Amino acid sequence: MEQGQSLALLFLDAHQDGVLIWGIFFGLHLTALGYLVYQSGYVPRILGVLLLLGSFGYTIESVATFTLPDNILLSYLSMGLLGFAVIGELSFAIWLMLKGFSK
Repeated sequence: MEQGQSLALLFLDAHQDGVLIWGIFFGLHLTALGYLVYQSGYVPRILGVLLLLGSFGYTIESVATFTLPDNILLSYLSMGLLGFAVIGELSFAIWLMLKGFSK
């Protein structure tokens, strides 16, 4: 019984590490997307700025968790920037849907 619980905890920890590694790549993706949105001129530039800020949130959260896991300042900074990510990603998705329906 105890061995099964230890194995389950190991897999949960491995999953969490995988999510953090994914966050680094997603942050890089949002950096590229935010830059392209900002430069396009077709999409409102504020959405590009929000995506860029959000990309820093994903990247800081992932890197800080691996390198400085107990740093409270970086945790709060990444949470604040991830708030911009949520606003930017949702706004961008809604903008794309509205533009798609209007054609």
